[in-house]
Amino acid sequence: MNPKYAGKRISLAHGAGGRAMRELITELIAPTFDNGWLAPLEDQARFPYEQIPPGAQIAFTNTGGIRTSLDAGAGNVVSVAQTQAVLPFGNELVVMDMTGNQIATLLEQQWDGNEPDKRGLLQVSEGFTYTWDTSKPKGQRIVRDSIRLHGLPIDDGASYRVAVFNFLAEGNDGFVTFRQGSNRAATGVRDVDALRNYLVRMEQDKKLAGAQDAVPRIIRIK
Repeated sequence: MNPKYAGKRISLAHGAGGRAMRELITELIAPTFDNGWLAPLEDQARFPYEQIPPGAQIAFTNTGGIRTSLDAGAGNVVSVAQTQAVLPFGNELVVMDMTGNQIATLLEQQWDGNEPDKRGLLQVSEGFTYTWDTSKPKGQRIVRDSIRLHGLPIDDGASYRVAVFNFLAEGNDGFVTFRQGSNRAATGVRDVDALRNYLVRMEQDKKLAGAQDAVPRIIRIK
């Protein structure tokens, strides 16, 4: 492991575990890339992803890939071991093109299989939002016009650049639609290295890592 990340001080939001931690992870895998390192995600709904290859507009991660909350030590210092405990599997970030319709299909797959409650919902990156209805049957739970990127409706026929761990890119956990992604590119960036770099950047920008969104990314209708 790269020792440059050991003993880095970060500003974690109070109790940055649970949902906040899952959202933090999806923040780090929806980057644009700048000189090989992760750069802040801008409002990419304003311009096509071709201008920022191989960047990403949307990121997803499976709940099971995040093994624990991130616990900082004394002085809010995070160790290499603590970040490794959060993401222990060594997944690589993969980017691909997916249509709006494929993304909608992917979201419906969250309730496929025998144990959807155990598997949990996909976690999504900042700016991506949708609503789902518990009263609807499988295959019809996503409110289609609620799927938005930075407030703009997802276009079924449009192409979006999506980032995921290679585990999901291979269609695991029942999310087989990821296999249909085109123009796939392996970034060579490991999940845990991206997390460490993200935390360092947030500290440099004097922002709280794991802070809760003002508006929920996933809204459930009961």
